[in-house]
Amino acid sequence: MYSVAAQIVVDRDMRILNVSTGYSGGYSDSHVLKLSRMYTEVVSNGLLDGQSLLLHGTEVPLYLIGDLGYPLKTWLLTPYYAQNRSAWEEAFNRKHGQVHSIVSMTSHVLKRWGVLAQKMRVSLKMATATIGACCVLHNMMFDWNEGLELEDYALLHSEQPLQEPEQGDVEIDYEIGRRIRDALAMEVYGQT
Repeated sequence: MYSVAAQIVVDRDMRILNVSTGYSGGYSDSHVLKLSRMYTEVVSNGLLDGQSLLLHGTEVPLYLIGDLGYPLKTWLLTPYYAQNRSAWEEAFNRKHGQVHSIVSMTSHVLKRWGVLAQKMRVSLKMATATIGACCVLHNMMFDWNEGLELEDYALLHSEQPLQEPEQGDVEIDYEIGRRIRDALAMEVYGQT
């Protein structure tokens, strides 16, 4: 039996846009991210290139959100983890948590396939194929509106433990990502 790490990217409607799996369950989220094809598509092939928005003097490009297991990047925004957060940082974390709960909901729905809710006694290759197949079936069910009513799934938001993200490669990307996150946080706070 293997522990398998899986990274999924979902949209606001719980459709799975990308899945990366087949890595040992011991891999950290940031390590899986760097090994994923999505990372290459974003960093090297401009997957998220597009129109940006100017907020509080900062250019905010298209971005994804991730939990504290991921590194803060210009295109991947994580919550604030400092113990003493400002009101606008708290507002950002609340909004981030609401949006991130869609990932938790999607994970919960995937486990309804049964095979993903229990230990799989198969090879890593077969476990990876099974996860991929369940993701495809998940999207097909949503496309066909067959038995998946969002009311059935309460938003599963739990506070992420406050811990500092991994300090592997500290890049200039982090500083720009911090400015982007700060600009969004000020915008979110201004709307509350």
